[in-house]
Amino acid sequence: MNLYKRGSTWHCHHTDKAGNRIRFSCYTAKKAEALDYAMTKIQAPEATRDVLKLSAAILSREKAVDNSKYYKNYMRFHKQIMEYFGDINLFEIQSVDVLSYHNFLKSKYKSASTRNKYYLALSSVLRHARELMGMDVPVVKFKLERIKHSRKYIYTPEQIGSIISYYQGTNDFFMRDLITILTDTGCRLSEALNINVPTDVRDGVLTITINKADVPRTIPLTPRCVEVFQNRSNFQELNIDQVERRFNKAKDVLSLPSEAILHGLRHSFATRLCERGASIDVVSRLLGHKNLQTTQIYAQITNVRLQDTINLLQP
Repeated sequence: MNLYKRGSTWHCHHTDKAGNRIRFSCYTAKKAEALDYAMTKIQAPEATRDVLKLSAAILSREKAVDNSKYYKNYMRFHKQIMEYFGDINLFEIQSVDVLSYHNFLKSKYKSASTRNKYYLALSSVLRHARELMGMDVPVVKFKLERIKHSRKYIYTPEQIGSIISYYQGTNDFFMRDLITILTDTGCRLSEALNINVPTDVRDGVLTITINKADVPRTIPLTPRCVEVFQNRSNFQELNIDQVERRFNKAKDVLSLPSEAILHGLRHSFATRLCERGASIDVVSRLLGHKNLQTTQIYAQITNVRLQDTINLLQP
């Protein structure tokens, strides 16, 4: 038996008498507690090795992600899995069962992206059972649906200027400052609302510590962003829903199209950089993308806009 740390949590790697490798989390940062947990688990009756209820696997999975900011999403996905399968024995799950679940998701959810998330949640539960609980449940292949990306909305500089002017005129300085930061940093809304200026802004550089990729990234600040942070310590007085309601009100007043959403400011940030010659790898780092291919879409958007401009020459 070998105990090792992954992050702050102890994990166990064990090879049983039959030569099967077992890996699982001990769910604690204390080595003594981890050792007790591992010994209890390893010495469990062999009969438990061919019975694993779905509810037990999901509970273990939820304990492993209980500190994630997406915990509520996991709970929703897991609830759907339980409602569909019931408390089945995961050792008995087959490819046809997974395919049936996928067909069920197609009948219930219109978005392929949403269906993929629910589908991958089942894959994650099975992988968790194998890799972290040490249970030899079947390996089932999951084929995700291809997602057709719609054309992303890109704001013009004039539109952004009108939005900032609107909030300036209504004395909504919170939204004025937030729009400025989203425009000039490419942050996601959730990232901006979690900024803590005393710890995250130093020497004209913003460090995003809480983000989707769970990897800190740095963004140099424009002069107007520096000015915003000189007068503001955070954006935590409103939540995402409240911000979006305020933005929708401004959108109606300014007659912006329905496709104009706050996340479009992030798309606009990336597109402007690409149009002005920034390399894709640099833009990718600024956006915090794990995969460079995710950023390539902005280069394609730039090419489309160039073609649209040339088309203006046509009679």
